[in-house]
Amino acid sequence: MSIRKLAVLLVLGGMAAIPALAHGPHSLESMAMPGATKTTSSSRATVSPAQLKPGKPQAMLIFVRDGRGRPVERFALQHEKLMHLIVVSDDLTFFDHLHPQYVGGGRFRVTANLPASGSYTAFADYLPQGGSPQVSALHLQAGSGSTASVPLTPDSPLSKRAGDLTVTLKLDSGSIAPGRQTPLTFFIKDGNGNPVTDLQPYLGAMGHLVVIRQSPVLTAADYLHAHPEDQGGHSMGAMAEMHHTHGERQQMAGMDQMAASQKAEPGSVSFKTVFPGPGTYRLWAQFQRNGKIITADYTIAV
Repeated sequence: MSIRKLAVLLVLGGMAAIPALAHGPHSLESMAMPGATKTTSSSRATVSPAQLKPGKPQAMLIFVRDGRGRPVERFALQHEKLMHLIVVSDDLTFFDHLHPQYVGGGRFRVTANLPASGSYTAFADYLPQGGSPQVSALHLQAGSGSTASVPLTPDSPLSKRAGDLTVTLKLDSGSIAPGRQTPLTFFIKDGNGNPVTDLQPYLGAMGHLVVIRQSPVLTAADYLHAHPEDQGGHSMGAMAEMHHTHGERQQMAGMDQMAASQKAEPGSVSFKTVFPGPGTYRLWAQFQRNGKIITADYTIAV
């Protein structure tokens, strides 16, 4: 099986998807029509139907095929799940992190709720067994009309309320540059201003960070998914690579991060990522405390 030519077909309501056809320089992929998909490999996919009902939970099937059109049968865990599905509105004001269930035959089932009419992109993040990580950008439409991509204004200050907590992003402006490893540290405090030291592992990590670059047409190249550093100062990208080949190490990674959090400044979680190019980025940092997921969002310029 050629992993580089994986194709992801998204099926909604049990209707089969049809491979996209390119038409010269204006392919469905480049035009980002509803149903078109762009992945980190050379694969393409379509969505059928691409039209969804806003404000109503709907079941979807994600169908993964290889370059020969055959279902991909086996997947490896990535942070305790076979697939992560990040759904955003194209103006990046809506965010949801879902985990489709594998039902066999290359198919994943998930229920999504697009809150309002407009255009959306769902990033399917998965790992075929024995292959390399794949990300597919699936373009969806809810109701009528499109979601205008209004220029985002970088946040200042970088402190956000998340429930009864305050999450502050510490960012060294001098270290932010495309293609350079950038440290990102989040400080979490309770309502009394005290550092929160009782975070719980979420999906095998002490936190998750999704980063998406604002673009007129969102593609897989605009998407980043990072995890905290371990106690040895390594990024979770390296830890995840070990996990890809040794699934049983995932639990160990979570334990390492708990130990690291005890050595770091109280109430802080640190990430490192590489921004692929200049632009305006939206960040969603997720943590778990008392069994509840905490999400804080930010806008920054690179």
